[in-house]
Amino acid sequence: MLPILFAAKALFAPARIFSFLGNVVQFIFKYWRQIAVVAMIGTIMYQNFMIWEGLKWVGVRTIPGIVQEYQDKLNVIEEQLGECEDSRTQLKDAINTTNEQVQQWANKSKELQKSHDELAKELAKMRRSSEERVQDILDGPTPQGCEAAMQYLRNAKEDLGWPETH
Repeated sequence: MLPILFAAKALFAPARIFSFLGNVVQFIFKYWRQIAVVAMIGTIMYQNFMIWEGLKWVGVRTIPGIVQEYQDKLNVIEEQLGECEDSRTQLKDAINTTNEQVQQWANKSKELQKSHDELAKELAKMRRSSEERVQDILDGPTPQGCEAAMQYLRNAKEDLGWPETH
């Protein structure tokens, strides 16, 4: 036990510590330019090429460390963007399909409206014709007696389009 104590006292003697610190300060004053260049090169190398970030907690980050940290997030975002693009394409296709169906229904509706308008014109024409025929009948001579009425109906049979009975 005594040799360990003696070694500890010799190692941690205040005179030795102050002597060592003095030598360090002299070395720094003598080689401060070289130390500054080495420190700058070390800092540049650390920030640009070190993946391990020993000084992260004091605010010194490295580019590879930042890239590594955000790479997983970037991959997730890129995957989500791919899914969004696929969904957008599917939605666009569905909208185009729906638009085509709407356009087909619009065309069909126009055709039906045109047909309706033509039929309405034809019906109006037939109504006018029918009203004119009725008015002609009402304005025409009224048969007097049974035999005259029968003769009138025989003549009107062709005008009214009644079928022949035998």
